[in-house]
Amino acid sequence: GWWCKASNHVAFVSPRKRKPSHLKGRALSLLTHGDNCFYHWMLEGLSRLLLIPNNHRFDYFLVSGPEKQWMRSWIEEFGIPYAKIIFCDQSTHLTFDQIVFTDRPIREQWPNLPFLSLLRERLIAPCENIRSSEVILISRRDSGSRIGAWESSLSSHAGVTEVHLATIPASDQINLFATGDIFIGSHG
Repeated sequence: GWWCKASNHVAFVSPRKRKPSHLKGRALSLLTHGDNCFYHWMLEGLSRLLLIPNNHRFDYFLVSGPEKQWMRSWIEEFGIPYAKIIFCDQSTHLTFDQIVFTDRPIREQWPNLPFLSLLRERLIAPCENIRSSEVILISRRDSGSRIGAWESSLSSHAGVTEVHLATIPASDQINLFATGDIFIGSHG
């Protein structure tokens, strides 16, 4: 039925969080709803820095965890001191003097055009405008998920260069995508 004994109610049987730790200062939330894959990291989390131009005014930046190796170069690319990053998971329980949340820069998994313009201006403007005619295969072999069975055979063809984005610094990734013409990779 729609009722249960009070002692079985979710409010009484849910795990209790420990007392929160208080950190003095201002925090900006870059937390995402999705898992911590590159898409959610870049388009839902880190991209919020574009909405707030004075990042130096924050003492902490809250990021969905756990930390992954490739995140460091993107944090540095946006000019955030790595020591200010706090990786959060479902057990993180913190309070601050002030915490700032922004709206999500995308809706229904699609970035809007003004946001894409901001992202391009911030990331692509510094790149040289030399176009490459090579075919770039974005490999997911190191991701452990959604690996195309066709990757091995395609990467052996002449003119196809296989790259693993997790091993390339953010500045090199920006240049690769700003100057490349043909990209192939698994969706998701």
